[in-house]
This record gives sequence, C-alpha cells and structure tokens, in this order.
Amino acid sequence: MTFLNPPKFITRSLIGAVGLSAIAFLGFPESAKAQMCTSSGSSLPPVDCAYAAQQHLQYPNGIDFSNPFHSRFRDIKFTGDEPMNIGDMQTEMFNSDVDMVVTLPDGRKLDLKGIPAAVTTKITLINIETLNDGLVKKTFDNEMLQLDLLGLPDGLMFREDPDTASTGMTMVTELANGKFEIMSFFDIYGQISLDGGQNWIDPIAPGRVDAVDLPSVPEPSTTLGLLLFGLGSVAGLKRKGNSLE
Repeated sequence: MTFLNPPKFITRSLIGAVGLSAIAFLGFPESAKAQMCTSSGSSLPPVDCAYAAQQHLQYPNGIDFSNPFHSRFRDIKFTGDEPMNIGDMQTEMFNSDVDMVVTLPDGRKLDLKGIPAAVTTKITLINIETLNDGLVKKTFDNEMLQLDLLGLPDGLMFREDPDTASTGMTMVTELANGKFEIMSFFDIYGQISLDGGQNWIDPIAPGRVDAVDLPSVPEPSTTLGLLLFGLGSVAGLKRKGNSLE
C-alpha cells in the first residue's frame, strides 16, 4: 500500500484526522481569513450569511460551475449537543438553495437560481480562546458530508464525493454588540454524473467556498422613499414637457 495514492475508502478519514491535528497545532491559517460575515447567532450554518466562491469548479469533460452562491439555510436539524469542550462534535442537516452559472460541454451557459440542495455537515470544536475583553472565540474543524443539488437541467447530477473529505474550518468570535463574526470555508470535492448516477466524474480540483454577508436589502421605508422620489421625478418631467408644448 502506498501513501502517495491511498485507496479512496481511507481518504476521508485520513484527511480529516490529519487536518484536525494540523489545525489544532498550527491554528487558523491566514489564508482562511480572507472572507467573513456577521451573524446574529453562533450556530452553524450561519443563517444570516451565505457561502460563495470566486473560482470555478471545472471538470475534464468541459462542464464548469461558476459563481456559486449557497444560501437560504433552513429546516436545520442538529445531531448532538452544542460543542462546549475541545473534541466535541455536532452534525447539522439542512436544506438550502444554490445559485450558479453552469457551462455545458457544448458551450451553452445556464444561469440557475434557487437550485434546492440537501446538506449535511460536521463540526468539531478544536480551540477555545477568551479575549482581553472577556468575549470568546471558538475554532472548529468542518467537514461537508453531503451536498446534493436537486433538479439540475440536462440530466446533470451533483454530489459531494462520499469517499474524499471536503474539509474546512470555522472561527466564531463573539462581538460586544451581541452578534458574532464568522470566518468559515470549505474545500468541496463535488462530483457530477451525466448518466443518472451510474458513473461519477471527479473535478479537476476542489472548489473553495467562503462565508460572506448576504447582499443588503434596503429597508421598506427607504425603498418606498426611493419609489416616491422616482415617481415624483417622472411626474415633474412630464409636467415640464407639457408646459413647453
């Protein structure tokens, strides 16, 4: 047996164990701190946030998944208690939606919105730090156990590779205003099938997604004000036009 090309059945557990040991020893790497979001709660997934990626998820047959935006986390069910001590684990099962652009082998691009997704993740608490102001920062080891995209067009199927660990990390920092700063990412090994799941195609490389803030939505009063301003401007221009006739 060679460690340079391990059998797939040991890949998930091996990568997870090595990753957990390295993170606990070295801490949260700087490269994982590029993105963050602010959430009203400390639980995962952060319902006030989304996961997004800058790079494409590409496959040897020319299929390309770009601009994925994973959000609207709902129907969340937890297995196990909230992690409080080092080594505590919790599994989260939930539904969500994914927006993305899919490029097919024939060059067609599909701009997909609200693709339903069934997701299962696991977190393991690996570090607890009390900050100078008395607030708490927790670091977790992540693993994406399931990511099934449902109802893709043209017979496409997508799943998280069940034999390769899609790992990541999450840091949850308590803020003085009662909210939480979330730094979180996953490196996802997403497989696709073109024949109803009989054969699965591995990506050229895993796709990294980071937790980001949801796009801001104007307050109702602001939206109404902008609408009235716009209508008033149009009416004013119409009156001015009539007076010049």
